[in-house]
Amino acid sequence: MDYPYRAALASALSYCDEAVIVVGPSVDGTLDAMYAAQAEHGTDRVKVIEREWAFDRTWQERVWAWGAEQTSAEWLGYLDFDEAIHEDDAPAIRRMMEVPGVHLIDFPYVHLYGTPRWRECLNFYKRNVRLGRRDTVNYRMVNWCTDKTPNHAVCAMVATIGGQDVNAHLWAGPERAMPQIPMYHYGWVRTPEALAVSQAKHFGWYANGGGLEDGHIPDVEPYPFNMTGMRAAGMIEPYAGPHPAVMIEWYTAHADGWAALDAELAGVAA
Repeated sequence: MDYPYRAALASALSYCDEAVIVVGPSVDGTLDAMYAAQAEHGTDRVKVIEREWAFDRTWQERVWAWGAEQTSAEWLGYLDFDEAIHEDDAPAIRRMMEVPGVHLIDFPYVHLYGTPRWRECLNFYKRNVRLGRRDTVNYRMVNWCTDKTPNHAVCAMVATIGGQDVNAHLWAGPERAMPQIPMYHYGWVRTPEALAVSQAKHFGWYANGGGLEDGHIPDVEPYPFNMTGMRAAGMIEPYAGPHPAVMIEWYTAHADGWAALDAELAGVAA
């Protein structure tokens, strides 16, 4: 679905020693693309492992476990293929991992929306724990689905603190550091038409499970995004902040049609 996976991987490797990519069934060239990414960065820094799995409600938890098995690193991180940090922040992240008593690192999020000049500002998550120590707090992914949602894939990052399993994103103890180091999210940097198709496929992939057993993304009705309406309702706002260099390269190559959308949104008062 045209995610900036190469840019996201390069960003992760700016503060991580290695990346593990678990590749499942695909019919769209994903496997070849992941091996190409591995060749770009070297097998010592990028591991690609192939697994077969059924798309039930526990598949994300299994994929995390398979990936964690491939490394003995003290810290584990979870990154989506549309996220990146600014390259200038990489040294600060590394230093924070060395701080005694810090076991979870929580990033504030910048959710870019439509074009790189706009951000979602109200309704989505504002922070997320993306790094955790493996042994001290058993940082891991756990399925949180119920019998009422048999085809959903809804997971949470969990840590064991004081003998209790807690939602790492919500833990308020001193083990969780909250630096002002943004994580930039670019999955919504698309025209309304492309965003509608992407979101519809996500609903099919993560929610209803339709068409997944044969490896095909389901053909579902696109959701009608109304970005001018979102702008008028104050759900998106102008963004004039920095971008990671790897993402500037990616979105510059995908800029067709953004000028018209930028002009349209700029003319709508919130």
